[in-house]
This record gives sequence, structure tokens and C-alpha cells, in this order.
Amino acid sequence: MTPTSYSILVVDDEEDFRTVLRDHFEGRGHAVAEAADGVAALELFSAGPRRFDLVITDIRMPRMSGEDLIARLRALRRHLPIIGVTGHADLSGKLAFLDNGAYYYLDKPLPQWPIVDRLVDNAIRLHRYEEQVEAMRLKEFEIARLLRAYIMREASRQDLLSGAGAERTIDLEIEMHYIENERPGGDYVEWFRRGDREIVFYVADASGHDDLLSCFMTCLASMVLHRSHHASTPKVDEMIATLDAALSALRDVDALGHERYLTFFIGSIDLVTGELLYVNAGHPEAILLRPAGGGPTRRLESNSRPVGFLFDAPPEVGRVLLDPGDLLFVYTDGATDLLEHTAPSGGIGGVRTAAGASGVDQLAAEVERWLAWPPREIVARVARHLGERAGAAGFPDDTTLLALKVHARRPGSPAA
Repeated sequence: MTPTSYSILVVDDEEDFRTVLRDHFEGRGHAVAEAADGVAALELFSAGPRRFDLVITDIRMPRMSGEDLIARLRALRRHLPIIGVTGHADLSGKLAFLDNGAYYYLDKPLPQWPIVDRLVDNAIRLHRYEEQVEAMRLKEFEIARLLRAYIMREASRQDLLSGAGAERTIDLEIEMHYIENERPGGDYVEWFRRGDREIVFYVADASGHDDLLSCFMTCLASMVLHRSHHASTPKVDEMIATLDAALSALRDVDALGHERYLTFFIGSIDLVTGELLYVNAGHPEAILLRPAGGGPTRRLESNSRPVGFLFDAPPEVGRVLLDPGDLLFVYTDGATDLLEHTAPSGGIGGVRTAAGASGVDQLAAEVERWLAWPPREIVARVARHLGERAGAAGFPDDTTLLALKVHARRPGSPAA
């Protein structure tokens, strides 16, 4: 057999036609197996789905038609080149045959053999290329999962932020939760201390799905933001501007498409004054819930363009004074999109919401239900109810939740 030899399965109820094909292909150094109908072909193929490089099948056969055989073969091996053979079908029938998964078709009587051989070569090359592309795609997804695991490794549950810092007047408790979609996306959540009196946190979501670039953008965000802290202690708007400049630099060399961007909610909390400084760069509005008598629920809406679209415009900084008992809930749109598309009339988790309530309203009602609980429990319960809503279909998008709760000021501490 030559290095370019193929293993071909010929399926036809006419023995003479199978013999003609077998003699020709074996004469060219190929290996040929025969089956008299679709049932026999399926049994032969099922014994070794990777054995054959090509299937040539008649359309009209007893026991199982060519169309049914193609569907069964495709279920066993997605990128299998198949050529149909017919002496009966009109043009519409042949087009339907192609729509059902055949690479091409041959008419009986067969055309000249050079045409048949060229068709066979092209079919096999195309489907081998498709297999290679799919293998590369699967490898990209695996790399994306590894990147996700790496950047999320430190974003685990954290205990109460208390202890050191004589001037500190408030304590914080933070809980983060990440729900991965079937295909890795671009959600990102992290927080870190900066000295004794400040914490910085951010929740981000890269545009696009099902590709390595989304995960790369979240890794880029982590690298740029942490790198910026080596030289100084940048404010939240300076951090966003730095990251925007990094995305712009990639665009300048055509390494990042103009349709790709990051939505970002980044905040810093002064543990002495209780002041929250934040930039919401195109991200879903954060929910600030206050205990009974502490004031109405607030929505910290977007106040800047998404990262990548600032166009030298300085990000706007929002300011909120946090009080004991306040709970800040930040999330990605996977949560609210799920609620809007699957919401029953009764709301989620037993929480009654108005008919047609937005995903944000439903989420706020659910979080408020557990306001007295610690963040760890709040995030766990919200995640569980979202999972119930997603059901067997699973989450359509990555979903990230962050709950940050302000604890009572220390006795004798100065007022904010």
C-alpha cells in the first residue's frame, strides 16, 4: 500500500457495482471493505469507527436508507467523509442528501475515474483538516480551563478582614463564587489587601465566549493591575485607565479585535473611613443592600465605558459611605440573563417578584432575603437557586458572584 492509501467502505445493494469500485480502488493501493446494505455497514463501522477514511454509500437500499446510514455514522464519528451514490434522485433530492451530511454525491453510471479519484482525495483531505481543527479547538478549551484554574486559585473564600491596623474602624467579610459554563468564558473575580487600611476588589467579564481569548483577557487584567501596584498605589480610575491602555496597545498591532472588551467593576474600601470608591466600566449594576432602617437599596450603575472603549476619557469614580450591616453584591450578567430567560411568575427561591421583573430585580430580591446571613451563606444559597433555575440545561454563561459585608465598627472607634 502506498503512503497515500485509504481505507474505504463501499455500501451498495448491487454486487456488481461494489465490485467495480473495489477493483478500481484496490488497483490504486487502497483497502476496500464492502457491505450490501446500511445495517451491515453500520455493524462493520461500529466495530472500529476510526478504521475507515471514507464511506461511499448508495442512497436507496433495503433495510436502511443511505440517509439513515449517514445520520448513524455521523453520531459515531462526526468528521467522517461520506460520498453518496444515486441513479434515481433529482436535484432537490441530491441537495437534501448533502444537507443530511454527505460531502458530495456521484451519479450512476459513474463519471470518469480521474474525477472520482479527485473527489475522494478532496473529501478525505477536507475532513482530516476539520478533525485537526477540532483537536486544536479542544486543546484551546483545555488551555482555557487551565488558565481559569490558575487565575481563580487564589480567589477562594476569605475570612473576616480584621486584626492588624490600629486605625481601622470597620471590618469586612468577603465571599466569592465562580460557576463555570460548559465552555470556559471570561469571568474574573479577585480582591487583595493594600496596606492596613484598604482593600481592592474587582469583578470582570471579557466579551466573547468559547475561545481562548476571553480567558487570556482576564489573565491580562490580573497581570496589568498587579503590575501597576509595584510602582505605586494607583486609584481605581488609574487602574482602569492602565488596563484600557494595555488593550489599546494590543489593538494597535492587530492582536485584539475591536469588538473585544472587558466590563469591569472595581472598588477600593478605606477601612478607616468606610468610604467605597468604585468604577463601573460597563458592568452590570452592583446591588448595595442596607439593613432595616439603614436606607433603601442602591444600584451602583455603570459610570464609564467598558475597558477597551475609554478613548482617553478618564473613568468616572463613584463614592459611597458604607455603614455597619451593608452588603455589596457584585455579579456578572450570567446570573441576571439566566433569571430573565427562565423566570417563573413566582420569582426564585420562593421570593415573590412582580411579573416581568428584570433579572436584577429578581437577584436583588433573592439577596435581600438572606441579608442577615454571612456572605458565605448568601453566595451559596444564591448559587444553589441559580443552579435550580438553570436545570439540566446548565448555565448558558459563566456566572460570578461576590458578596462583601460591612461589620460593626469597633467600640470606641471614631465616627466615619
